[in-house]
Amino acid sequence: MDAGVHLLNGLISYWKVDESGLPFADSKGTNPFTGGGGSGAAGAPGKINTAASFNGTAGSYFNCPSSSSLNPPGDFTWSVWLYSTNGSAALFALSKGDYTLEPPTQFYLGYGDANGFFFGGSQDSIVHPLNTWYHLIGWWDSATQCDNCQVNNGAVFTGPVRARVLTSSSLNFGALANNSAPLGNWNGRIDEIGYWSRKLTDAEKTQLYNGGAGWAFSNFTA
Repeated sequence: MDAGVHLLNGLISYWKVDESGLPFADSKGTNPFTGGGGSGAAGAPGKINTAASFNGTAGSYFNCPSSSSLNPPGDFTWSVWLYSTNGSAALFALSKGDYTLEPPTQFYLGYGDANGFFFGGSQDSIVHPLNTWYHLIGWWDSATQCDNCQVNNGAVFTGPVRARVLTSSSLNFGALANNSAPLGNWNGRIDEIGYWSRKLTDAEKTQLYNGGAGWAFSNFTA
């Protein structure tokens, strides 16, 4: 492992999603996913051990209650492994903020054939083959005021300048928060969700991808 990799530094929460059902424990912080469900299910084959699976129906998502630790004041990064089975529309794997109340400042990531993989206003605009695992990292840069995303340790895509507000709202995976009626429900599997209160270095992003094998939380160091 590269000596410059310190993945425990600035890590707010990490969800391995290895449980057989709710709650999904936070392996680093104090923010478990405790609500939601519907047709969302645990215990599906994951990138590392097991993952959560979703069939795209309404109510198929999981919810982590709001906490002050999930609202870092500056830069932040999300990392997740995604397996999509339907690219016909933009579907959302992780989101924070309410789309109805705050569309300019909500944060979300996911995939759809028309956009490719996306994080907020950044997207790779590539139609990717379905039914395979991809590593998506999204981060907000306080210096440039821009969203950025990177797929499988490849090129970085940057969105336009925009306002950045992380409100005291819940964190959802499997759907886009929308005034208590989530939409754009994910179709496929989601695994290994990380949330940092900083931007990751290139070496750290490379380590998380690990040549496509992923990097288990048990290997993280400070």
